[in-house]
Amino acid sequence: MKAILSLVCIALAGVASSLSAAEITLNELRRNPLWLPPTTTLKKDLSFTDGTTLRAGQALDVRAIERNQVVLASQADNMTFNVDPAATTLLADATARVSAFTPEQKQLTPATLRSRRDLWPYMVTFRDKKEFNDGTVFEVGTKLPLAEFDGRQVKLIEPEKYITYTFSAETTDFYDACLQAVLSPGPSRVYQELAGVLSAGDSTQTVDLLGENAPEFLVIYHAADWCPYCAQTSPDVISWYRELKEAGDKRFQLVIISNDKSPEEFRRHLGKFGPAAVATPPEISPKLFVLNQTTGVRSRSLPDFYVIDRAGKVVIPAANGMPVVRVRAVLDRTKTL
Repeated sequence: MKAILSLVCIALAGVASSLSAAEITLNELRRNPLWLPPTTTLKKDLSFTDGTTLRAGQALDVRAIERNQVVLASQADNMTFNVDPAATTLLADATARVSAFTPEQKQLTPATLRSRRDLWPYMVTFRDKKEFNDGTVFEVGTKLPLAEFDGRQVKLIEPEKYITYTFSAETTDFYDACLQAVLSPGPSRVYQELAGVLSAGDSTQTVDLLGENAPEFLVIYHAADWCPYCAQTSPDVISWYRELKEAGDKRFQLVIISNDKSPEEFRRHLGKFGPAAVATPPEISPKLFVLNQTTGVRSRSLPDFYVIDRAGKVVIPAANGMPVVRVRAVLDRTKTL
């Protein structure tokens, strides 16, 4: 009886092994580009009409699946071409890649990533050189902020011109960054966006939004020195924040989104909040696209006041009512956090 059971176990183990070793198909790679390996190896020499020859054993970058062919790139030869996957180790490479995925990683697809903004990177890196008719050139390795992903393409922002460019997601590291975020989530996109643009009221003041000591909550205050309603609400905000800092509370960081009209007005306004407050300069505030995406607000009246947590979620939304009433309502709710 023991011998029979042993044979059954061996047989079942063999079945399980054969199932786990089943090679990924081209159709599966076509449906889910997240499974594409970053590189693959040629099985045979390839010769091209311009005289270029790629040798068997050469590793090439994988870009996409088009119909029944794989799109490969050779950075060294500055070329991109289609080839029969059978001429490469593509399917074996993809099988090895996916076998190392966690169950959550295996469930990710371009369609599911459309709504998984928590996995989106703030910056996206180019895998290929891109040139445009307006003279703009993005070299390999260029990093740009991600504005949107539609399930197939990424929309990236050129920060100096503040215009967007659209690319196939496979030509960037977007998918790999999302897969990595499943294993080790980094700072939220809101924290990353604000980290590089904050100005401190005191030149010695620093705020770490990306490290282990990052504040648990950002208290976002859209205001301006010229705004009469802000003049009514700011004393409450200043008093509340001063009491927190005097008590040694490090969970909250006040961030003023400045709508001031000049650098002088901005400095005067920020100075009223004391050395512990930080702010985005007025020329930066309209360009905070991640913050606006997070709150879902396209146009905003002053003052606006709400709280975001470290994961980039609005945990206390803006309240309704007259300015003083709605600001005090948010301040009261911070006691519950």
